[in-house]
Amino acid sequence: MKMKVSGLENIELMGDITGFRVSNEYLLMDIRLTKPVGWHAEAYLSHRDLMTFIRLLLSKPSNLHYIIFGTRKSQNKK
Repeated sequence: MKMKVSGLENIELMGDITGFRVSNEYLLMDIRLTKPVGWHAEAYLSHRDLMTFIRLLLSKPSNLHYIIFGTRKSQNKK
């Protein structure tokens, strides 16, 4: 996954999700960053965050196409 953070304008973070666990009423997503090497990130997701994520993910046909096929849906050429 690639991430950008406001306030760190020229820094692009890259990493892999390494696990999930429940912590203090949140779903904690652990991310091992590979750029910059050795960093670790955590994202705390509330139930509301998860429902919003799922709704946004499933609401666009192009998102569903990416989930199923792993590529962008090509534009119809005239």
